[in-house]
Amino acid sequence: MKLPSLEAPSGQNWSCHGCSNCCRGGLLITLDGADRQRIVDQKWTPAEGVDPDSMIVPHGRGFRLGHQADGACVFLTAEGRCRIHARFGEPAKPLACRLYPLTFHPAGPRIAVGVRFDCPSAVQNRGAALSAQLEPLRHLATSALQGMPASVPAPPVFSGRPIEWQEFHRVLRRLDALIAGTDAPLAHRLVRGLHALAALESVPLDALNGRDADLAIEATFRQALTAAAASTLDNANSSLMSRILLRQQVLELARRTTVRNLEQPQRYRWFLLKAAFQFLTGTGRTPDLGEGFGSVPFRTVNRVADSRTGEFDALLTRYLRVKLQTVSCCGVGFHGLSLQNGFRALVLQYAVIRWLARWHSAAAGRTQPETVDLEAAVRRADHNWGHGRNPMAVLRLLVQRGDLGRLALDKRMRS
Repeated sequence: MKLPSLEAPSGQNWSCHGCSNCCRGGLLITLDGADRQRIVDQKWTPAEGVDPDSMIVPHGRGFRLGHQADGACVFLTAEGRCRIHARFGEPAKPLACRLYPLTFHPAGPRIAVGVRFDCPSAVQNRGAALSAQLEPLRHLATSALQGMPASVPAPPVFSGRPIEWQEFHRVLRRLDALIAGTDAPLAHRLVRGLHALAALESVPLDALNGRDADLAIEATFRQALTAAAASTLDNANSSLMSRILLRQQVLELARRTTVRNLEQPQRYRWFLLKAAFQFLTGTGRTPDLGEGFGSVPFRTVNRVADSRTGEFDALLTRYLRVKLQTVSCCGVGFHGLSLQNGFRALVLQYAVIRWLARWHSAAAGRTQPETVDLEAAVRRADHNWGHGRNPMAVLRLLVQRGDLGRLALDKRMRS
């Protein structure tokens, strides 16, 4: 396919800083046929620190990279460097390794370039601006989108209402501007976004097209925002059912399936079953999910204050805007959802991250989350974004009960 122009989200930086976090987590790096043959042709030997008999192992109907005893990639050196990269250069690595943590999603006349926030450098916004790296990234985008149809339809703004890319971007830009605002806390901006999209749903599709479309969208948003601002946003309390649903989503996004889990499938299934029961009841102790998310009493998590400082809002605003601008919350980028449902998923993600930040803080013995807790929460929650289960069943219940906005606003966030 002829690749359209690339576009990066505003305000997002990233460069690889060689932390090797992505090579140490026991994660599954699947290989296509070209990847596998290229590694076989490299003719690795035990003298070079790689056992050729275990460097590639069967996985489902294909293959994946092998792992060392501690879960690290078989090609990772003790100094934290990739043997393939050091010996043959970056192009010789598997495609999944070359792409990480970059994402590429069709966005109509262009390709949106984003990052996965389970990378520490992405969370901390370290490195060069993504917008300054677009030309060098074209070859990766071509590889990532190989096999993708030349024309990908725009995600609907609302389920069951097909729309063109031009109209989709009109709504997306206005929604992004709302989340980028500084006139209210992020939680309020998210709830206003829910109100605005609900109001826009009643606008005829024709009004989103033509020269007056921006005026119609702006008028609808302003009317909805006035109504939302007049509501008692600060007094919202989430219900017991909504907190149960939130905890289930926390577990879905916090768990990480590693090679060790797959090597002990029966034990891992029992672990997940027990964890699901623990999060269902919210009593006893959380499971130990590692990397700072240790086992602590749920009541200890409940006692951690819900910190919403300007620094926290700035990080979460950047995170959510990247998901919006790169079309990573709807369409082919996220379970085929409409923009409205994708935005609802982002509101739920915001609540999940706050819960995880409190858990990480509690596990470290703190009574209020610090920046390190929020960064760990974003990384953990984003790890399964787009790869976990479709959240629509949870979202449907929360929307029907009117609880989604309350979860974002609830300052107590009790379990």
